[in-house]
This record gives sequence, C-alpha cells and structure tokens, in this order.
Amino acid sequence: MTDEAKAKGGFARAEKLTPEQRKEIARKAAEARWETSIPKATHSGILTIGDAEIPAYVLENGERVLSTRGIMKSLGRTWRGRKYPGTQLPVFLEANNLKPFILNENDPVLKPVRFEVNSNATGEGYRAELLHFVCDTYLQARADGALKPSQIDIAKKCEILLRALAKVGIVAL
Repeated sequence: MTDEAKAKGGFARAEKLTPEQRKEIARKAAEARWETSIPKATHSGILTIGDAEIPAYVLENGERVLSTRGIMKSLGRTWRGRKYPGTQLPVFLEANNLKPFILNENDPVLKPVRFEVNSNATGEGYRAELLHFVCDTYLQARADGALKPSQIDIAKKCEILLRALAKVGIVAL
C-alpha cells in the first residue's frame, strides 16, 4: 500500500469518527508519546555503610538503587553534577586509567537507572551492586599501581566500604 493510499484511508476513517472519538484517539496518542515509563520508588532511606550514608531506594520492580550523588560522596568525591562527553561509564569510573580494569563496559550494572521518587520528582542512580563493582575496580587498579595520586584516597574509601559490606553481608546471613 502506498503512502498516498494510507493517507486517504486515514482521512476516510477520521471522517466517520465523532469529534469525541477523534479527541479520545488523539489523547491516547499523546499519552503514548509522552509517557515516562520509569519505575516508581516504593521505599527510600539512608544506607549506612562504614562512615558513608547513601540514599537508597527500592523500586516497584524490586530493584535496589543507590543515588549517584550518594555513591560519589561515599567515595570521598564531591558531586559537580556533570558528566564528561564521550563516555557511557558512570562519572566515578570514567577516568582513562580505570578503563582497563572494567572488563565489560556493557554490564547492566553500569547503566544509570531513572526512577520516580514521588509524583513531582525523578531521581537517577545505579543498581546497588555497582558499589561493589566500583570498589573492586579501584582496588584492582591500586594493586596494579595504576592509580593517580589523587585516586589513592578513593581506593582507601573503597577498602573501607568493602569491609563494611562484608560485615553487613555476614550479619544479614
């Protein structure tokens, strides 16, 4: 069927519809076009690991998410609200010297998760498993002597976080 024939069919159909039916079809099309199909947070709180306090959320699909800003602060880094162009990695892993230690840049844990915090606001974070991934990356880079002097303190924070996570895991067992 040609585009011209499709257009004629669409106009013929529209002429047979009542104004209310056309309005309803247009409303549904607009909703589909503008729908934000992001999951909603059903629970929120502060996760305390060692001396770090990270805002955490449970989404309606059961996924656990840590806030981007909270992860940054747990690593002793300040949040500047920016991301460098040309990388899809989280802001705390985009340093070039860390890339050799990231085995799979397509790992789902590295993808940001957008979610609805409440009816007025959205948030962005990462699956909770990312914290362990980040710490492992920094500690492996440190073990291989690949960290820059400015990253040594981050590696120390990662060591503290991993030890605290191990304790939490044993207690949760």
